[in-house]
Amino acid sequence: TTKYIGKAWCLGNMTHTPVSQDGLGKTGGNGPLVRGTGFSCNGVDVGNIIQSDGIKVDVNFSVVQSRNNGAYQCSQDHDTPKGNAHFVARKIVCDKESDLPNWGADNGGNNISSTTAATWVATHASCHLVPGWKFQYTTGYADNPGDTLTGDAGIPWVTTPLTTVGGITSWDMAVTPSTDAVSVREVLQTGYIPFTHEASTTNSNDFSAEMYCTDDVVNYDNLEYIMSPVKDKTYYCVAWNAKKVGTNKDHDE
Repeated sequence: TTKYIGKAWCLGNMTHTPVSQDGLGKTGGNGPLVRGTGFSCNGVDVGNIIQSDGIKVDVNFSVVQSRNNGAYQCSQDHDTPKGNAHFVARKIVCDKESDLPNWGADNGGNNISSTTAATWVATHASCHLVPGWKFQYTTGYADNPGDTLTGDAGIPWVTTPLTTVGGITSWDMAVTPSTDAVSVREVLQTGYIPFTHEASTTNSNDFSAEMYCTDDVVNYDNLEYIMSPVKDKTYYCVAWNAKKVGTNKDHDE
């Protein structure tokens, strides 16, 4: 059996004007513009000036199995934002590269929590929580703009406010049940050691900047995934770095 789905949009005031269903679908020249769309659109209040503008729309369709969802109603609000997830990122700069955690190849079971950054600087005298750094984020599983890229990446990445004196920045994002991931990276500054995973995918080069979020504590890359974020929960990221002083660990002090 063939079923038909229609999608209408209106720049103006839309009114629902239901069309009687005959079950025939489109046959010959009796398409929706002939038989009626089921909606009317009045753009009288928009004005002619809008004709020079453009609109881009992303449309998603959801399919629900009827067999096990007998009470399902299309009018239910199933995939609009259910609330905000909260994200906190902290920036640590160490005087010595050797004081970075080296978790990219073996994280030792460490995840990133609300206390990770404070605990690290409390136990590593050369490391400090620093202001003046930015992070970027976007929805979904984004590609890595580059482990050695300095400065902001472009679309679709969104840039956070600068970290404060406590080395902290934060942001909120509206999430729905279909939000599969949030991608996070730091904005690498010139004069600091870059990430090395792109050049050494086996993570054999641990003379590298490091960044991790929540339970994505793997690889010396500038890209972390927070998977299936949910509303009202807070997720944490920490990025470590040291200034470029030498080319190996014998010259990092």
